[in-house]
Amino acid sequence: MKTSFPYKALLLITLGHTVLLLGVAAHQDAPGYMDAAYYAVLGRRLAQGQGLTEPFLWTYLRHPAPPPRPGHDYWMPLPSLLAALGTQMAFWTSHAYARVRFPFLLLALFIPAFTAGLAYRWTKDARITLWAMVLSMASGFFLPYLPAVDAFTPMMLLGAGYFLLLLHAPMRPRRAFLLGLVSGLIHLTRNEGPLWLLVAILALGFTSRGRVLRTGLALTIGYLLVLLPWWTRNFLAFGTPFPASLDRLLWLTHYNDLFLYPPQQLSFPRWWHAGPETWFALWRQALSVNLQTTLAVQAEIAGFPWLLWGLWARRRDLLTRVWLGLYLGLLATMTLVFPAPGARGGSFHAVAGLQPLTWVLIAQGMERFFVWGTARRGWHAHQARWILGGGLGVLLLALTLVVTSRRLRTWNTPEEVYTQVAQVIRQRVPQVRPCPILVNDPPSWAWGRPAWPALVVPSGGREAVAAAARDYGACLLLLEPNHPPELRDWYRQPQDWGPFHYLTSYAGTHIFIVKTK
Repeated sequence: MKTSFPYKALLLITLGHTVLLLGVAAHQDAPGYMDAAYYAVLGRRLAQGQGLTEPFLWTYLRHPAPPPRPGHDYWMPLPSLLAALGTQMAFWTSHAYARVRFPFLLLALFIPAFTAGLAYRWTKDARITLWAMVLSMASGFFLPYLPAVDAFTPMMLLGAGYFLLLLHAPMRPRRAFLLGLVSGLIHLTRNEGPLWLLVAILALGFTSRGRVLRTGLALTIGYLLVLLPWWTRNFLAFGTPFPASLDRLLWLTHYNDLFLYPPQQLSFPRWWHAGPETWFALWRQALSVNLQTTLAVQAEIAGFPWLLWGLWARRRDLLTRVWLGLYLGLLATMTLVFPAPGARGGSFHAVAGLQPLTWVLIAQGMERFFVWGTARRGWHAHQARWILGGGLGVLLLALTLVVTSRRLRTWNTPEEVYTQVAQVIRQRVPQVRPCPILVNDPPSWAWGRPAWPALVVPSGGREAVAAAARDYGACLLLLEPNHPPELRDWYRQPQDWGPFHYLTSYAGTHIFIVKTK
């Protein structure tokens, strides 16, 4: 039965969501982790007229030229473009991170509204819409990342738009064109974009009703309108529209291979020689982590049974099948094709686009549960919704606050440590000028020290570190608590080795001067 849209609830929940976001943002003075620092640095450089260029090297996959060099040959650029826009928009503040973050914080305010719009347009049920809005506010592990300079918030809003465009059949060319635009923007945000396009194409067969060619053409035009300029830029910068070294990325045997030097070692023969035991161990770990992401991140544990109930209740709907197709496609990609990056955050990022519909499906399962209890167990419907539904909302909000507070405790630590280490270097080696420095997290280093080029400490042992230092002219090495496992003994007992001369230690970071000829 159709009920009116809960506008008052949307206003109250949006206000509560705004308070949470502002509270999170108040504790974030820096990007906080590598992905966010990458987008923030490149967005700031773009706004300063330096283009989408990297003043660092965070991976050696393509055996790249020394920095500065063209950026975004691995990650997609929309978050950096938004960060550049924020640098221009937030003219009232001089705080660098507040400026690049502004568009993400602004867009994050609309997450409950987009979720509510999707829920109501699909179900026409105010109660389901209300539960979906509550879930979008008590977003669990997502909350600390929503105002961050990253792909989470853009993917959620684009995902909601994608599902909204698929709601009504038959699919008209105009709507198909918009769906192509949204699919293109999703691809401009995340590398899994082609999967979203593929599912959209398959959905056309169910919604076009004889207009498949026209709607397919409109979809393709919309998609290419977004991607062709980016591919042209890549061709001019790298000589190819698709610069990511997928041929090497496919042959990782563990996550640290992403930083292997020299990168020519990443090959099919090396992967094949590792053997089935290594492959299956990597796939098992990725599958375990990715399923935990579904349980703990997407469904926040308590909502998982209702997610299953909602999927079953809506099993015949196109939107449910689209959600399942995307979810299974992402799960397979992050488990079998790119298991190492998938298990280290790739899956967490990828499912953000599904999250608005995930909240709606959980809300659908909750409402079906209340209806079942009323019909079969004699519950008082209103009381059941308030007690059980309200209890779940309080539980999820408490969980959200706990996981967010824990994450915020260490959010600014990378920037604080790097700032202090840079001061120690200037005090101990006053004659040193900004020169290539080997660090664990080059984007985070570059955020606070933009004139000081940074290179990632490669995996592969001391010889690999020495080779990278020689080839890229590094003059300093920071051996940090988070270091390649091959350097564990060296970290425990820092001492001179080869071209590396031990200087001092600070906050668990060992500082070496590099003397190469």
